Amino acid sequence: MIQWLSKEEKEEKNEQNLYLIAKLQTDIEKIGETEYEISKEKFIGRNNLDIPEAIRNSIPLSKKIGLTTEGIVALKNTIKILPESKGYIDFLISVEYEKEMAEKNINKYSITENVTKEFEIVRAKTDAELRYLEMKGRNIDIYQTIASYIIFDTPFHKKIKNKSCQYNQCDLWKYGISGDLPIITITIKYLNDVYVIKRSFKNV
Repeated sequence: MIQWLSKEEKEEKNEQNLYLIAKLQTDIEKIGETEYEISKEKFIGRNNLDIPEAIRNSIPLSKKIGLTTEGIVALKNTIKILPESKGYIDFLISVEYEKEMAEKNINKYSITENVTKEFEIVRAKTDAELRYLEMKGRNIDIYQTIASYIIFDTPFHKKIKNKSCQYNQCDLWKYGISGDLPIITITIKYLNDVYVIKRSFKNV
């Protein structure tokens, strides 16, 4: 298990540090100690977009905690699995503003039964939400793809930010648009593909 306190330079006076604890646990026989790495450059390699160098070249992880430009969490264990046998491997990450809470989460989910129970609760909650939203399985992937363009910092967002022309929210009001919610504009190349739009936003 590794404990890592983020010590990045604060941009604001009220900004808090984060505690991150990661743990790899299994019921399979381990060979040797757990290795870990928090430096992206050491693990992946500089300007490397292929398989991480630490994996490709079987380089032992540094097992060092400290300041790093680009932080990651990588854990490595060698395990022994007997023929026709099976086991479980849990990779736990807890991130909290308080060290005690981060440790509490790790200790709680170090018990396999608690991990299984949590997955069951999340699944039941997700199924209930899907029924309420009247979302069917075949449309979930479409909704997730659309949501990712709204929520996450994608290359599409960076392309927009680089444009010199920017507008204020109030510029939308004359069109009857509040601008309080994200807006996605979809362009289709062929009219025959309009069914994709209709299917995607049928229940929205």
